[in-house]
Amino acid sequence: MKKIKGILLAIGFALILMSGYNITVFAEETVEEELGYGYFKYEDFIFYDLEDGNLYLMKYNGSSDKVVIPEEVEGKKVKYIEYTAFEGEDRYSSITFPVSVSSINLDANILAPDAKIIILGKDTYLYLDNCNVDKKVYVE
Repeated sequence: MKKIKGILLAIGFALILMSGYNITVFAEETVEEELGYGYFKYEDFIFYDLEDGNLYLMKYNGSSDKVVIPEEVEGKKVKYIEYTAFEGEDRYSSITFPVSVSSINLDANILAPDAKIIILGKDTYLYLDNCNVDKKVYVE
């Protein structure tokens, strides 16, 4: 049965190609591949320009376990943090968020044991996903 499906699929693609239709295959794109569409790199960070004076931090590509997010880049405020901006399990010992960030949504698995989350804004919302009882996280 699988062999028949494979043959039918191959015939279908051949017919589409012969009929003049273009087939575009999309690979999983990363932010780095989309830098021309509102994305830009600054130091070890990739931001998305919201075009309203605010920036969305999309990715941290640095190697440091202590990260300080800038408050402003190119005259625009860093306002939002993408949930997947930080990767790696138990990797970060401290992340400092500037006053300009209004809400933070992080996967607690990225944080090292006894990690510190430093929030400089007094009205900033913090949500830690996947936080288990065996991990201590300090918020300042």
